[in-house]
Amino acid sequence: MTRVRSRCFAERARAWRAALLLTVAVAALSANGARGQYPNPGPATQPETPVPGTSQDRPRFSVDATVEPGAGTPTVRLDYRLGRSELLFERRPSGYHAAYEVRVIFYRDKGDRQVAGDVWVRELNVKTYGETRPVGGDVIDHVELPVPPTKYDVVVVIRDLVAERSSGTKLQIEVPAQAAGPVWFSDLSFGTVKRDVDPSNPRAALELLPSRRYSDDIAVMAVYGEVVDSRPVTPQETYRLEYRVHNELQESVLRKDMFLSIIETFQRPESSGLEAKMLNLELLTYNFHDSLNLKPLFSHMSRLVALAPDKERMQYSGRLNQIGRDIATRQLVLLEQVGRKYSRSVDFEKLKTEGILELTPERLKLGEIEREFSLSVLNANPELREIRVEMGIRTTSGGTPQESVAMQLRKFQIGNFDFPMIDNTRLSKDQRAAVVITQMGETSAEITLVYFPGSYASVKERVSSDEVIEQFLSEK
Repeated sequence: MTRVRSRCFAERARAWRAALLLTVAVAALSANGARGQYPNPGPATQPETPVPGTSQDRPRFSVDATVEPGAGTPTVRLDYRLGRSELLFERRPSGYHAAYEVRVIFYRDKGDRQVAGDVWVRELNVKTYGETRPVGGDVIDHVELPVPPTKYDVVVVIRDLVAERSSGTKLQIEVPAQAAGPVWFSDLSFGTVKRDVDPSNPRAALELLPSRRYSDDIAVMAVYGEVVDSRPVTPQETYRLEYRVHNELQESVLRKDMFLSIIETFQRPESSGLEAKMLNLELLTYNFHDSLNLKPLFSHMSRLVALAPDKERMQYSGRLNQIGRDIATRQLVLLEQVGRKYSRSVDFEKLKTEGILELTPERLKLGEIEREFSLSVLNANPELREIRVEMGIRTTSGGTPQESVAMQLRKFQIGNFDFPMIDNTRLSKDQRAAVVITQMGETSAEITLVYFPGSYASVKERVSSDEVIEQFLSEK
């Protein structure tokens, strides 16, 4: 099993960096600290599958590797954690003593050539026996090694020097030779958030959890990373981050709680501030645009913005339209990669003169099916950024005999808040077509028709029995 690392590393000289600690609130914060992550020292009833970064024998420990941003030779930081109960303490006149050795070896990904390595010795001295097994008192430490850029198999071995027993684990990392771009995210360190820590030092507020496994302590999950901005201009002070947390079944843990929390802000009467509502709409849109029809919320916000004072109305109206354009563009780029598209220009003066503007048709082929698409513009409202169109579809090859007889017509309105994954026309053979406004000015606009597989549509409609039989026969 390979642990995939992020591929961002080296910063340019004098690059600007911003350290941050992202705390993820899934439930109410627990009053306790980090829970113990190590199993009972007794033998397991069944052998477990080895997990990269987690040792299977005593002294059991977990380790995580991150590439540290900085100029010159890259540095890999190895954070490890082990319970004190994994070590043997010997009694001395001054109390109890334990010692362990950390050995790290870097091998090239292909072959067994050793590139770097080192050994560190750590000692623990406590006065009472109770201090040898404190609840939540795990040993959390790290070591660092400079290594040249390449892929590595990293072997980490911890040896209990008192009990004279060793355990080890292996993980794979990649140290890139250069940054992925002018703005990038460093490797992330996972853990839980500490209380009563100086907020000016984000890393100090993180209690490391190298295993990256959470149970009840998901309520105090925290992630540390650095944003590195090496652009020549003065960097901006704010960045938008998107994240998801999944359980062992790859199901999202946070999205449901996030969704309910945001929706409540629109339902509470006291939440009357436009800024708060706009921010929550942005969070909702950028996280759920591919699975929800958000047009009603956009329409609701448009009505609220229309009632605002002139200065605020212009500001929020532009912001609202920009969100819509961002999401429509994002979805269109994805659908273009799996489907086909064509674009046409709409001249408003010509439309006003002719009454109906018929655009040049286009034939598009997706898989074994070719269809002819035509678009007619019925009217346009540049002020509201809306266009009413009639779309014609004729299947020219690969479809049913009935489809090739006549042109099927659909009339609908498109605007800034119509997104192709949600607002589309269902076609035979599990295919979809959508029309999107890509540009809109005072005198003209550009619209794009995208023709794509139905599997990429967000709203799943019931499949008729005829389509099930048709699909079955095509597979025979």
